[in-house]
Amino acid sequence: ESVTHIEDEAFDEAFENVEGGKIEFKLPQSLTYLGNGAFNCCWNIKQITIPAAVTHIDGNPFFLCAMEQITCESPHFCIENHALLTIDKKYLIAYLGKESSYCIPNTVTHIGKNAFSSNNEGLKHIEIPASVVHIEENAFEYCNALESITCHSNKYVVHENTLYTADKQELILCFSKEKLFIIPETVKRVSFFPYFNFPANIKCFLVPNAIYDDFKCAYEDFGDFDSHIIIITYEYGVFTYREGISN
Repeated sequence: ESVTHIEDEAFDEAFENVEGGKIEFKLPQSLTYLGNGAFNCCWNIKQITIPAAVTHIDGNPFFLCAMEQITCESPHFCIENHALLTIDKKYLIAYLGKESSYCIPNTVTHIGKNAFSSNNEGLKHIEIPASVVHIEENAFEYCNALESITCHSNKYVVHENTLYTADKQELILCFSKEKLFIIPETVKRVSFFPYFNFPANIKCFLVPNAIYDDFKCAYEDFGDFDSHIIIITYEYGVFTYREGISN
């Protein structure tokens, strides 16, 4: 009962060999802090309760989980329509539902990191309200079934199945079904790990020369870069083959 903090990825891929299937995991009542991905890939936890003493949650503690029920006793947070939010409903911490479509509440101003990474394999549509002013990194990681986003916020724009900041300097999410994807020359930053966030159907990228190094490094950190994609850079209409497969 003296435990106050559960840090990032503390129980990463834990409980894999639990006998009897899924379990109910009881957090200590002394807990005040939950880290991002604290229960990453904990497929066998079916139920968990956030204790009353919890005052801070960093990111989404439950990404890549298949929990059936999460309850919250903390007065600082609430659960509404399968979403974990701060009590003022301005910060979306995690969406935990299994529906094919989700409309973010119009009270939300911030979408937290990994907010939609909680085993949302069936999520096909997201509606972003006008109230949203900031989307944190990897907010939509692992949303592989996503087909459309409706965005009412003037801080972001959806163009050709891709979510950008309104000035198109930051690429937030791509859900294109094409084999070729062109990153616009306006883009100065890709705010996620490409290996996990670009659809697997994309086999060739046209990348502005200015962000090539950052894009390649981010992809290689998590994936076998050469065996998955072809990458071609461009600048002022000049194209240069960089990496890829020969077949």
